[in-house]
Amino acid sequence: MIGRVCVKGCSVASLHLHRNDKRFVYIGRQNARLKYAGIEESVLANPFKITVDRNRVRSINLYRNWIREKISIGNKSIIKELQRIKTLEDTYLNVYLACWCERNEPCHADVLIDILHSWKIVQDAKAQATYFTNSIREEK
Repeated sequence: MIGRVCVKGCSVASLHLHRNDKRFVYIGRQNARLKYAGIEESVLANPFKITVDRNRVRSINLYRNWIREKISIGNKSIIKELQRIKTLEDTYLNVYLACWCERNEPCHADVLIDILHSWKIVQDAKAQATYFTNSIREEK
């Protein structure tokens, strides 16, 4: 199972502990507190910040389109991180995507969870490599 967890309000010591727990995958942007705890910005971070002109829903919709585009063009760093999360899920059963959004707020983690749940591993016989093929259901 892949879920999400909010790191807002966590102490630096707690963040440092989460950094060493492979079940927690930080998917947000960098900030001074995280940097101090040794946590780097994620390649899966939402580049569309919430602003006066861009609300949370718009930010997440832009992210959904952006991440789908990155996957469709074969962005290696994003695909590698998604594959790593799927591997962690296979290993630990429960994996948590950590971000700053409150649990009751929509978050780009929800987009990633939908993508990760909808992907299937397909073995390419010719290349003898594993590829992810996206089977994201079309939104209405």
